[in-house]
Amino acid sequence: MPENFLYNLIYSLIAGLTEFLGVDAASHRLLLAFMAGQNQADPALLLALRIGVLAAVIFSCRKRLQHLWRQRRISLRSRRRHNRPLDPVAQLDLRLLKTAAIPVLISILLYSRAEGMITGLLPLTLVLVLNGILLFLPRLFSQGNKDGRSVSRLDGVLLGLGGALAAVPGFSTVGSLFSIGSARGLDKNYALDVALILSVPALVGLLVFDIVTVIAAKVAIDLIGLLLHLLYAAVAFGGGCLSILIVRRITLKSSLTGFAYYSLGFALFTFVLYLMI
Repeated sequence: MPENFLYNLIYSLIAGLTEFLGVDAASHRLLLAFMAGQNQADPALLLALRIGVLAAVIFSCRKRLQHLWRQRRISLRSRRRHNRPLDPVAQLDLRLLKTAAIPVLISILLYSRAEGMITGLLPLTLVLVLNGILLFLPRLFSQGNKDGRSVSRLDGVLLGLGGALAAVPGFSTVGSLFSIGSARGLDKNYALDVALILSVPALVGLLVFDIVTVIAAKVAIDLIGLLLHLLYAAVAFGGGCLSILIVRRITLKSSLTGFAYYSLGFALFTFVLYLMI
């Protein structure tokens, strides 16, 4: 068994559990690596974790994604060949998602530069404070009830800009999207659905980035290594599914304000560590 097996297992679980919560997985991974005295994670491990969390969100949102995919296919056909009527709400949802996905995907091109900037504890502390403030944003606005029938192109652009923060370690993709959506008057459950679905293109973009990194690093993995990385992906998948269940329960009862406090507390802890070194 590899020497760092237990560390990688814990690393994978934390990555999955924190991917869809109000404080992103990257900040937890950075802090864990710092406290364990580890260098930057193996690119193949990061690729396995990305596959696991991507599979988790697709699995958890599969019914919604399947419905949107069917509507997309129907809309591409000629009207004379429609086998079933279009769902107008789903078509509006698709328009919103396409608008919001553009800034998200563009931000992935800046991922490596943003990741290089957030390598120390002090920059991470600053981003965690900003993330906490962003999660407080819905508290400043009354709860809305907008869904796909009443959102505008501007809502889509602002949501996309919020999702673009995923390129910066420390900002939560789902948390940012949910906060901006709530501030724009979206129903909180609808805002969370949009946030989770928009995390898919963000994760796909980062997955492509990870694949390129693994190829460039010429990482060689034997059969045992492959099986271990599949295990890490499975652990991240389980953690991701659990974190989606948790965030759904929390938003159903309240909002992500608790995660705002957690982000600020995390920032304080990180800053104390910075002062101690």
